[in-house]
Amino acid sequence: EIVHPLSTKQVHLLQSLITQHSALSSLRSKLLQVLPTENPPPSQVLTSTSKAELEDWYAPYKPPPKGSILQRIQTEHPQLVQAVEDLWWGKSVKVPFSLGPKDALLHLLSSKIAADPRIVSVVTEELQKHCRIHTKLVKPKEEETNSNNNTKRNKSNNHNAQQQQQQQQQQAEKYTHYDDYRGHLMYLKDHQVLAIRRGVDKKQLSISYDIDGTKMESCIAYHLRSSAPKVLVKDHRELLNEAIHDAWTRLLRRRGTSRLWAPKC
Repeated sequence: EIVHPLSTKQVHLLQSLITQHSALSSLRSKLLQVLPTENPPPSQVLTSTSKAELEDWYAPYKPPPKGSILQRIQTEHPQLVQAVEDLWWGKSVKVPFSLGPKDALLHLLSSKIAADPRIVSVVTEELQKHCRIHTKLVKPKEEETNSNNNTKRNKSNNHNAQQQQQQQQQQAEKYTHYDDYRGHLMYLKDHQVLAIRRGVDKKQLSISYDIDGTKMESCIAYHLRSSAPKVLVKDHRELLNEAIHDAWTRLLRRRGTSRLWAPKC
């Protein structure tokens, strides 16, 4: 029984959520096919209207890209891949050092960490709290000219180069406010995002992110205490820390910042 009728705004919001949910039916169906059948699927999978969230859940089951390091490891060290799989899901308590090189083992473990939806969620939440953006003006490249050659063609080229340099300077003047600019990523206003994005697209601005990597890795390690294999947490903590460092620097840092920046654009 409906006591209070929905407002027009609420109706439009509900219609929007239904449309978003329907648009993800293909990805949701693909995810349901690979999830273990022993337990019912998580409620987030059935109800989510976020493509990023569903992709996080699908990540542990997604085949590696062709030609990637992960695919090469799967081809060259299939026993190592299966052993890491068993270790991660609690089917084994032995770290498979003897089944392949340490680099391959670290790559597999870090990929497991980066594909864990809970870890991705934790990283995203921490970046929302602490990630800061840093922009700088891009210095134009200096073109070398031959002062000894005084042909008309070179004079024309020099004139065109000067005009182009003036245009670049005029463009750069529009973004001087964002030279060495720092601000919290989540608190940027719409006009700031628009200006920064336009400056990056026109190669007038460079963008980077100020993040305390040590703090992020500690946060990941803290949340892995309950989900990572106990043998790694207790007996091979150094190996786990190396895998966490690789997961953060190689995968999670870029994925997290892209996920926060893309919706603003």
